Amino acid sequence: MGGLGKTTLAQYVYNDEKVKTHFELKLWVCVSDVFDLKVIVEKTLKSIGKELGNFELDQFQTRLRNEISGKKYCLVLDDVWNEDLQKWLDLKVLLKCVARGSWILVTTRSEMVAKITGTLPHYPLEGLALDKSWSLFKKIVFNGEEPKSPNVKPIGEQIIKKCGGVPLAIKTIASILYFKETEGEWLRFLQDDLSNIAQNENGILPTLKLSYDHLSPHLKHCFAYCALFPKNYEIDVKTLIHQCIAHGFIELSNKSACIEDIGIEYFMDLCWRSFFQNVKRDGFGNIQSCTMHDLMHDLATLVAGKEISIMNSKEKSVDERVHHVKLDFRLDSSDIIPVVLSIPKKLRSFILPHQEFYDHDAIRIFSNFKQLRVCGMQDCRMTEVSSSIESLKHLRYLDVSKNSEIKALSNSITNLQNLQVLNVSGCQYLKELPEDIKNLRNLRHLYCHNCYSLTRMPRGLGQLTLLQTLTWFVVAKDSSISKNVGGLDELNSLFNLNGSLQIRNLGFVKNGKVNPNLEKLLLQSLVLASSRYGDARGDVNGDSEEMALQNLRPNSNLKEVKVYQYGGRSFPSWLSSLTNLVHILLVRCSSCKHLPAMDQICSL
Repeated sequence: MGGLGKTTLAQYVYNDEKVKTHFELKLWVCVSDVFDLKVIVEKTLKSIGKELGNFELDQFQTRLRNEISGKKYCLVLDDVWNEDLQKWLDLKVLLKCVARGSWILVTTRSEMVAKITGTLPHYPLEGLALDKSWSLFKKIVFNGEEPKSPNVKPIGEQIIKKCGGVPLAIKTIASILYFKETEGEWLRFLQDDLSNIAQNENGILPTLKLSYDHLSPHLKHCFAYCALFPKNYEIDVKTLIHQCIAHGFIELSNKSACIEDIGIEYFMDLCWRSFFQNVKRDGFGNIQSCTMHDLMHDLATLVAGKEISIMNSKEKSVDERVHHVKLDFRLDSSDIIPVVLSIPKKLRSFILPHQEFYDHDAIRIFSNFKQLRVCGMQDCRMTEVSSSIESLKHLRYLDVSKNSEIKALSNSITNLQNLQVLNVSGCQYLKELPEDIKNLRNLRHLYCHNCYSLTRMPRGLGQLTLLQTLTWFVVAKDSSISKNVGGLDELNSLFNLNGSLQIRNLGFVKNGKVNPNLEKLLLQSLVLASSRYGDARGDVNGDSEEMALQNLRPNSNLKEVKVYQYGGRSFPSWLSSLTNLVHILLVRCSSCKHLPAMDQICSL
């Protein structure tokens, strides 16, 4: 049965200090439904921390053997369903070139998998006893204390009996009852909500659904939408919130509130109710990512019904009720157009994963989806974004990141008046952003980091007053060449910018004359790069850089400063006043002779 804590127990073993010191390598791979040798090898290499390219299976196998050969490792294969002995033997052969004493720990719901993979007796988990179930339950509902009313405990015990000792179900039901204060409310929950659930081997899902039934309509939409992500997928929370906002799932009750902040509140509400798990935060405490228990993913798929479809290579058509589609296979020129033509025209979301092949005709066909609000085509080998995209008048979220062959974006993108998020990060050969980007009045997030060929920012960027995210600002080498070049003063109107901002090519500022008022921006991280990596510094003046940096005083609440290739002899005096800094990084500042006093920066 799912939800008993198999993965949690494996994590305790994996993170134990004795395990850390005993093994040279620790590897964790989520296998899930499809036991694909190439995918497992890729995930194993990723767990080691290796960059992945586009290789064939034998090349991946060679790389993995080189990494693990002669080393003693602990490998966790989590959530294995494969009952094909030959597939397991193929993997076993690959993993044999290691030192004696290596471990492979497998978690599975299948007795057959345990027999196929095991060299030792397997360890079956059972449900919690009633007293342990009650202990977990009261920890959530009563902060570990016994209830004040003596009548509540017997009702609670009857309720948790319905959970069959499954920790996930107990936690989920407890999160509902946390908000019910009277005995009458508990009794009604027991008699009305739980009375029709017959516990059996597969009875956990109806129990979990009770928690879903108690959600508000907007939270229900946000949760069901998560069925679009694969099982065991590490969900980027910002992406999830951006897409939920694009679909109108997040309700803004107070016009002065920030809708992204409401999105975080929605997420934390769902997380508290155990719909999400393994929440990760960055060094500043911001939520970065999470996962879903596979049972919760099953629940999301159940409640989403026909509205969401993850198409595999065997499917040739889509139900007409589908609103959100993700293609879960790699396309080639022979099948992309028929697949796209089969998708209903009322589509709201289209997600295309990494592709080896890109068809220009396909993107033109996508323009038929007039109701499209979310379009994700990350790492799809695109060379351009067709001008026909301007017909998607309802589009709010566009992700074309990691398409390194894109050199320019069609100016027709600026006709997407409802666009809120534009992600072009990782488009390494992108030289410029659309000239009329100022027309995107509703743009709130512009991700353009790792666009190493970007030479300038368009004039009018400062008119995007709703902008909250601008990951890179690139100073032009000679702003007098074109009237369409935007200078650093564009930042003066972007009062809502927060998070991280990197200003690149700071050394190109003439005579150090900059007048952006960064003190008004509630940034957490400021990165200053004098010139693009690998460029000659012949056009850069150290004194000019020093003056420019002095004029870029940020808000005193800044948490992080990074400076790359600075040509000045001393750092600005304002560095000492940033008393909330937790991280300073100085790289290749070879001309610098003096650092300001930092004894007042106690959080470093």
